[in-house]
Amino acid sequence: MGAHNIQRKIEEGRIRRTLALAADTTLTIQQVLDNDVIEIDTTDNTVAVTLPAASAAIAGRQLTVKHKLGANAGTVVVAAGYGSAGSGSDTLTTAAGEAVIVGLDKAGAYWDELHNEPAG
Repeated sequence: MGAHNIQRKIEEGRIRRTLALAADTTLTIQQVLDNDVIEIDTTDNTVAVTLPAASAAIAGRQLTVKHKLGANAGTVVVAAGYGSAGSGSDTLTTAAGEAVIVGLDKAGAYWDELHNEPAG
């Protein structure tokens, strides 16, 4: 699903739960449960979205991070690293128009990058 398709679904109301961010934010488990899409605006500054620690409370959850506006970089950070062998902090960098889909495994043990959609 391209970033433009995600935007269209948001506008059509098929994705209803969207959290807009314009500053660095560490998401809570509740924010992950309450939202399908995180939209970032880097017009004024870079924006880092840090995912919460892996947890059984959000096992199997997927989240789309869409870089909606701005020329500055956006990042999606996992403190424990992506994947089952992850360690240390891993970062995905986005540019305007790009989207990243991340998900927690079924046991809630680790985050994975499921898809990285370029702009267009």
